[in-house]
Amino acid sequence: MSEIPRYRMTNNYGHQDNENGSWIKYEDHVAAMQAVLPQPKFKDGDRVTHWDGSIGVVKFVNLFEHGTSFDVQWHTPIEISGTHPGKNLTLYTPPTPAELIPTLKEHEWVRGTYKSTGIAFGPYTVYYNEIGAMFAGDNHLIHWNTGKISDELATLERCDAPEVQ
Repeated sequence: MSEIPRYRMTNNYGHQDNENGSWIKYEDHVAAMQAVLPQPKFKDGDRVTHWDGSIGVVKFVNLFEHGTSFDVQWHTPIEISGTHPGKNLTLYTPPTPAELIPTLKEHEWVRGTYKSTGIAFGPYTVYYNEIGAMFAGDNHLIHWNTGKISDELATLERCDAPEVQ
């Protein structure tokens, strides 16, 4: 029993710092434990894409000794049930307006924001005017003559039609 180092509790914090490393502060212990624990690839609320192209939102993260799995609520036509390992999922990055505009079809609904002001617009339906330019509301998406895609939009995304009450 006599070989066990003993230390006095003295300073304002209720303990004396130890040169031998036998005492550890709670904050240091928590920091050390967090550094050892593997951080999950995604957190609750992240939008993810499955390897098959389905898009969903992480609803719950399951941490296991051998790895992590994620419960995802899918909101694309292909429904995949159960939990998924992180290797089958990637973080969803929405397409830029320049990538999305060429894929839009007439009568799809979109919303977005302007670069210059940050003001949101939509939801609007996509349509072609009488001379062939693509519009969404008052927003010029594709010029009729040059086929040039508008660069005025900061964001653009597909959305559901507004509910009529």
